Amino acid sequence: MRFWSVLSGAVAVLCLSVVSGSAATIANAGGPYSISLGEDLVLDASASLETTASATINSYKWDINYSGGPFSFDVDTSNPIYIVSASALSALGMGVGSYNMYLVATSDANSQDIDFASLEIVAAVPVPASLPLALAGLGSLALLFRQRKSR
Repeated sequence: MRFWSVLSGAVAVLCLSVVSGSAATIANAGGPYSISLGEDLVLDASASLETTASATINSYKWDINYSGGPFSFDVDTSNPIYIVSASALSALGMGVGSYNMYLVATSDANSQDIDFASLEIVAAVPVPASLPLALAGLGSLALLFRQRKSR
């Protein structure tokens, strides 16, 4: 049996997984995840496990901006690895901040499990236009220094 709870705002979510007999799906949402604003998010549930020999996990549903209450799935895929584009994150209203994400993994034997992961979206750090030129100049200077030193 696995037990955990998550506090999201004023809503407490209680998750309980009971593994009985030989039929069990074990969801693993990966994470914690951290990306810069404007980057794609790579969801990775590949560590999820189906313990029934004749069954496989065939559905991965993600609520990537859980805000309390019932799940609202933003991603529904049969692939354990899924890329959410930066534009899709923006369309969901996800900017700089912290988010709770939930994964529901379901097998073809109708066994399900829930797992969660955190997502941190940080502000992108701008690179000054002159920085690459300055770094290139330092490389040339170091090369020149090495050449003179060897004389």
